[in-house]
Amino acid sequence: MTLKHNPANTAVESHIIFPISVTPNNQNVVNKKMKSKILAAEKQLAIEANIKRRNKEYIYRVLMAVGFLVVSVIHLFRIVAIRKDNINQHIVPTPLYHLFEEPKFVPSFTKVLLDRLTKADGLSLTADLLYEVNKRRMKIESSGRTYLITALVPPTNKFFKYLIEEIGDGQKVTVKQIKQAATSMYTRRKVNRHFTDWSKAAAKNRAKYLDLHNISIVDDFKFSAVATDIILAIMFVISVIFGKSILLTGIVALMLGLLIWSFYFIAKRKIVLYTDEGAEEINRIKAFKSMLQDIDDIKLAQVGDIILWEQFLPYAVAFGVSDKVIKALKVNFGKEAIKQSEFLPYYMGSASFLGTSPAGFQTAFVGAISAGGAVSSTSGGSGGFSGGSSGGFGGGSGGGAF
Repeated sequence: MTLKHNPANTAVESHIIFPISVTPNNQNVVNKKMKSKILAAEKQLAIEANIKRRNKEYIYRVLMAVGFLVVSVIHLFRIVAIRKDNINQHIVPTPLYHLFEEPKFVPSFTKVLLDRLTKADGLSLTADLLYEVNKRRMKIESSGRTYLITALVPPTNKFFKYLIEEIGDGQKVTVKQIKQAATSMYTRRKVNRHFTDWSKAAAKNRAKYLDLHNISIVDDFKFSAVATDIILAIMFVISVIFGKSILLTGIVALMLGLLIWSFYFIAKRKIVLYTDEGAEEINRIKAFKSMLQDIDDIKLAQVGDIILWEQFLPYAVAFGVSDKVIKALKVNFGKEAIKQSEFLPYYMGSASFLGTSPAGFQTAFVGAISAGGAVSSTSGGSGGFSGGSSGGFGGGSGGGAF
């Protein structure tokens, strides 16, 4: 009896017939002619086993065929759709390398365009507030164990207007008051609603710069690739259950998955996702962001004074690279110059070399907004709202510098 493979924890059963001369000392003998009956029974068992194996193989092949059919239909539909829906053609400007000029949009809308978002995220909220402070339209002051936000002119940002006029006294509001409103069972939903309204309004004019038709085509390719991955994963699990070669099945699934994703990356590369006007603006925004990302290699003092870099910092917050910019400012301008700035100290927390506050403004502000969970998972870039009661930014750039 031979067996090529026996799965773990699986018994092997064998029915054996042999002449009584093999065991001459055995006294337990029943004189019956059983050979033909036993062989007939074993033959029937063999037939049933073969049928069971054939049925199992048939079910496996049907399931695999269905999987490949669904994948084929998804991508056949994608091919038909892309031929039916004409791709808008746009002029792509020559890429810029570094640009030392802030974008003409506020940080939140700048990031909406750069990341092609449908609404602004939580990281951009603080960036917009610091942008207003930098433009001398709002003011931030340390007040005991909290911060005081004062509107120097009537806020045009509806969320800041809500904070000042409804949570505050109409002219100013403390971070402590914001946190109390965000955690109160009576006002937390209102905070969330106002934040949601702001985040959508911040992306209101994106269609002027983003080609939404082309974006939808690329998104469809991405959806198709994700759907294919899910189907391939299910097919792989089925193959394992049916005892097929894991290595061979895995290689086939991986190769097919890479092929499908290559369609998405080719579409993303070949299809222009911005209007003609948007392509020009994004070219400048990308060059500006690239400059901030490569800031360690730039001699900041030769480019402009610290006031210029103050204007750039809100965008560094939105892009999630503020920690690199702050470190570069420390090296290039020194502690005293930053200390004298009306703006830069609010980027520093207790871990900074200034040690100006127990938490740092951004951590305190974001923690207040997200304290009750009313505003949660509103992350962007490398940082984001923590959503916890203590608040704060989590992970990487965007939060670590504050």
